[in-house]
Amino acid sequence: MKSLRKVLCSILAICLFATALPVTALAADDYAGKTVVIVTGNMRGHIGFLPQIAAVRADFEARGADVVLADTGEFLHGSVYSAFNSGSTMITLMIAAGYDIVALGTYDFAFGTGTLGTAFHGDAVEFGPLGDLLEANPALVAVASNIIGQNDYFHSFVPNTTITTASGLDIGFFGLIWSHLAENMILESNLAGLQFADATDTAIAQIVELADADFTIGLSNGPVMVFPDDYTLRDNAVVHTSIGAVLPGEMTISAIVIDNETMEHTTRSINLADFAPHPEVAASVDEFKAVVDAAFSQVARSVIALDGSTIRNRSGETNLGNFWADALRWFAISGEINAHFDEDDVAVGNDRIHVSDENVVALWNAGNLRDWLYSGDVTTQDLRRILPFPNTVAVVYLTGAELLEQLEASSQGLPFSDETFALTASLMHVSGIEYTINQSIPFNAGEAHLGRIWHRAASVERVTITSINGNPFDETAIYAVITSNANFNGMDISYVMAERVSDTQNRSTITTARVVDDAVMGYILSLPDATIGLQHTMPDGRLTVTVAETAIALPGAIRSNAYTDIAPSDWFYTLVNFVAEAGLMGGINGLFSPDQLMTRGEFAEILHEISGDFPIAGHPDEYLTRQELAVFVFQHFGSPDTEGSLSFADAADIAYWAYEAVVFCFESGIMQGISDTIFAPNQPVTRAMGATVLARMLGE
Repeated sequence: MKSLRKVLCSILAICLFATALPVTALAADDYAGKTVVIVTGNMRGHIGFLPQIAAVRADFEARGADVVLADTGEFLHGSVYSAFNSGSTMITLMIAAGYDIVALGTYDFAFGTGTLGTAFHGDAVEFGPLGDLLEANPALVAVASNIIGQNDYFHSFVPNTTITTASGLDIGFFGLIWSHLAENMILESNLAGLQFADATDTAIAQIVELADADFTIGLSNGPVMVFPDDYTLRDNAVVHTSIGAVLPGEMTISAIVIDNETMEHTTRSINLADFAPHPEVAASVDEFKAVVDAAFSQVARSVIALDGSTIRNRSGETNLGNFWADALRWFAISGEINAHFDEDDVAVGNDRIHVSDENVVALWNAGNLRDWLYSGDVTTQDLRRILPFPNTVAVVYLTGAELLEQLEASSQGLPFSDETFALTASLMHVSGIEYTINQSIPFNAGEAHLGRIWHRAASVERVTITSINGNPFDETAIYAVITSNANFNGMDISYVMAERVSDTQNRSTITTARVVDDAVMGYILSLPDATIGLQHTMPDGRLTVTVAETAIALPGAIRSNAYTDIAPSDWFYTLVNFVAEAGLMGGINGLFSPDQLMTRGEFAEILHEISGDFPIAGHPDEYLTRQELAVFVFQHFGSPDTEGSLSFADAADIAYWAYEAVVFCFESGIMQGISDTIFAPNQPVTRAMGATVLARMLGE
């Protein structure tokens, strides 16, 4: 029996991206008497892989093997083809390709209710949430052992299952979701009734529960940490994880080959390029692609996630709120809006924005930021999950004083709580404005607005506008506010925009432009390569929310004890505190997000700030691995001559170009292994890891 520490510390050595003997090199092998479990991960809606995956299965079966086809999760959202109908066809195509079992990943929750808002009120389309799709397709078993509970959206999955092969081998499967990502990257309302247990503890329990199986396989899309020494793991149990593949379309695939008599097993890599597509599956995929391609003439892309958290969007600044407001302002200052003034406006000369660009701002209310935008393909259907209504773009002319009053009234729900949830829908995300809300100052409520829960602002007490497009704020100036027709008409507490008292020339108007189709999608398509890039990853400090004397203004240096998602008991707490106070890493609305992954560009930028001359990394939007982190650190210190060797069990997996750097970082104490025996060179670097390395580099 192997110790649990010894086996599961080597997860990364047997995971889907492990270096192993390729299947194609064994074409002459006889697989009779063997069971082959093909495991994929991180497919992210890329249906083009399925015909070749089906061919891999057929190839093993033709050579005498019993075959099970499994996925570690993250199979749905990520491409235009899965977004088209909330993953419905993706699931049926996976069944056609021969999939038997899937674990659930964070992005598999991306479509939430499965309801898609379309171009007109009342014209929403219901494709069904993930739970309904799984219920309707029982041939595909979903396992998720560290999700506790089920709800109306996410159901019809089980903690584990046992598949009996044609040869009578019982293979137990359990699934593990990356719980931190799930809790922080799925819309809160969709998680009602669900809780997430620790992956490592759950894996231990599942291995014990499946003790009667001939072989046990854990399917994980997140990290499984070192297990305690007082547990043991059977030789016939492994955990596969796809954590090494984090970008859409970087699918992983390998095979576990099990001897049916001895239960001895090996892990082998698979190169899909060596397999001709399965003709029937390819025909089905091509047929569906033709339907989707005809529906979408415009497809953009994002390399980041835009934060759809209801709580964070109603509490302060987010990258999604900034991006949405930026799109509206772009629509105006680019001149794209000019084609959308209706004929009555045009007839009276109201056919453009009547102030200079430096006086154009945008406001967007938090209540109409209703979902996440994840990395991957971006279509109008993805955007309609954020705004499922056919809102149009409006222009409102306000004085600076009126703009200030509107922001004051819109802040009345802060600080966010369960009791103020509805009120905080009116919080304004902005473009072209820097402003502060001091939550310690009570909102001075005037009369109720239209008899509803909101009140007019009796005075301006808690909001301060710092600047407008980098210029001093002027209460007497006229500003063009780009917003929605709903705000124009006084939605929630937008009474200032509805009354627009100072617009004596009556130039405020509702255009014919759709917010989603024309403004936001148009803005994305105008970006380089039609891609939402890394520059949109973090909020940029346009909205500061203060609590008593503590500011939550980001980015910038913030004491880590202001972060609500880390505690003194966390191993990285002191080091995060150090780099935060040094101004090297900030957070997002009071969260440090220690498990969020870092990109190559983000870490290189920090090193550039430290040294003043560190080169900007190539492929800056790719996630940083631990061996790449070591190379960056090594280069920062001038790549000094280094001698020595490493005793990690996975030292052979460290790339030749990174080996010396890893030796340097390990011997200097800057980096350690993820355990005493495993370095995990290909594991992505989290913000907590990055902060730890930075602190050690600076002598902390």
